[in-house]
Amino acid sequence: MTGGRPAGDAPLAVLGRRFAAGEIDEDEYWRRMSVLEEHFGHKDGAA
Repeated sequence: MTGGRPAGDAPLAVLGRRFAAGEIDEDEYWRRMSVLEEHFGHKDGAA
């Protein structure tokens, strides 16, 4: 568990599962990925 939430329920994991299942296309995947990065940032120096 990370941050009180099972890793399988992490936003990126959900996004990846939806893309793999064909629920969203590649364009939608990358749009949503960019939104998640804006909200959660990177751990490599982003505040």
